[in-house]
Amino acid sequence: MTPPSRSIWVGQVELTQGMEISPLLRPPSASDQAARVWIRQFGVPLGHCEIPIEGGVPDVDALRQAITSQFGAVACPDDPPFGAEYVASEEPRAAYGDSTHFKTASEGRLDPFTVIVATKGRPELAGNSLSSLRELIYPTFEVLLIDGSLDTRTAEVFERIVGDDARFRYVAEPRPGLSLARNVGMSMARHDLVAFTDDDCRVDPLWLTSLSRGFARDPRVACVTGLVPSSDLRTAAQQYFDHRVWWSTSLTARTYMPEPNDGDSPLYPFRMGVYGTGANFAMRRNTAMEIGWFSELLGHGGPCRGGGEDGDMFIRVLRSGWHLAYEPSAIVWHEGRATDAELQAQLQEYGRGILITGLKWMVDPNMRRDVLRRLPRAVIYYLGLLRSKGDDSQGHGASMASAEARSIPRGAAAFVTGYRIWRRQESAYDSRRPRKAA
Repeated sequence: MTPPSRSIWVGQVELTQGMEISPLLRPPSASDQAARVWIRQFGVPLGHCEIPIEGGVPDVDALRQAITSQFGAVACPDDPPFGAEYVASEEPRAAYGDSTHFKTASEGRLDPFTVIVATKGRPELAGNSLSSLRELIYPTFEVLLIDGSLDTRTAEVFERIVGDDARFRYVAEPRPGLSLARNVGMSMARHDLVAFTDDDCRVDPLWLTSLSRGFARDPRVACVTGLVPSSDLRTAAQQYFDHRVWWSTSLTARTYMPEPNDGDSPLYPFRMGVYGTGANFAMRRNTAMEIGWFSELLGHGGPCRGGGEDGDMFIRVLRSGWHLAYEPSAIVWHEGRATDAELQAQLQEYGRGILITGLKWMVDPNMRRDVLRRLPRAVIYYLGLLRSKGDDSQGHGASMASAEARSIPRGAAAFVTGYRIWRRQESAYDSRRPRKAA
């Protein structure tokens, strides 16, 4: 892959606190040639500006001009926009200002959350994720770290970072599979609202508050997804991935319903990657009990060695008559794969996951007919999508799109093997379905 034309540093500005630019993952360095700065007001993202950076110092004057050009005269009202309710911490967070900038909501108006993070063999990343979760501004929540490691490194990091914080629980689960880990987490959840993120992500302090806003739109909303912006863009691999996924920049809120709206694709609701990503979503535990848990046939580390468990869940939510909300103010920052090899491996898993998920739907008698009648359009759509992924400004996307495309046929063989394993595990799977927590 061709090296990136420039290294891009990522930061953010909270307008209620002036023009101080806060780093998201790392401080700016002399090797950075540009800065992407997210503009927020009372925590709500308005968009981002790209400005020059020289000698590791972002051009603040250029940022002011960019904000005026892109957003006009941005006012800072006394109350948060959109009727949002923010919960101030006892000790004010520098990034969001003191408690006078936020309305304080009572615990009775914000339902408690269980947060589930699955990890395996990545103690440093898990530690960073835990550190961000400790900064959440929310009245009542718990965090379950589901660790699939076969050593003690992650447990040691958990003890060092969490200490005696009773909101956090460590769960050792040596059986493989992301879906299995999430199912185990849900089986232990104490609250009905269950949020999910990945170990290579850092959550925003207002993440749970914003997810709550998504659930509050309509009582039929059973699942909420959110924005997953890139926290670093120094390499070509990170920039390519940021360019190809809509959830890294989309600020358009929407509620998806079981029936398509005017203008929706003929494939609706069978479109992977349209509703959000598994790195940032929440759902009602009771709904999961109703429609079935994450398919352990799918997901990283599962029998088929492919992803797709998140998209499968989103589509099953809609097909069951529930609504799904995309809430862009619910932010989880993603570091992204920094090297070509890491990104290719990720995209190959995506490619396998698309075929495996489709095959899973076709063997399901409740979904087979709907899937088969959309199949010709789906093939045409995905081929066009691969072509568009191979066309990027630096001319290096073709190799990544090709790697993803080559992995798709391999998904058929993986599905045959994985499906047999999965069928043998069905009885054990049923026994692990979430039970009422003590």
